[in-house]
Amino acid sequence: HGSSSIDVTLSYDIEDSFSGEWFDRANVALFDGERRIVIYPDEGNAYRASGTGPFVDCPVSGEDGFAGSSNGTKLSRFSSIVLRATNFTNKVVSLDFAYGTDMLSQGKGISIQQIILY
Repeated sequence: HGSSSIDVTLSYDIEDSFSGEWFDRANVALFDGERRIVIYPDEGNAYRASGTGPFVDCPVSGEDGFAGSSNGTKLSRFSSIVLRATNFTNKVVSLDFAYGTDMLSQGKGISIQQIILY
């Protein structure tokens, strides 16, 4: 639908940057069974981590994402503009949450409290 949006209420405790590099992160994407396309919140809590840390070998390697501490529960909104940019219009997709970490330092991870589709 042309005006669809997604609100995600979440909290996270993920390793912060180390020496200016982000190793760990979590993000949200749409997945159609073949392609995983990261979507960026355009309202509320935004991604902090970017670039590729040398120890990240997972779906979020090289992608932007949440990192550090959310300091409580936060809302991230993905508007219709963000969703349309994926070119998945009229396709069945899954909402995909990915979290990448290394073995050196981990936080508690990411916790999704609520997802609302409009």
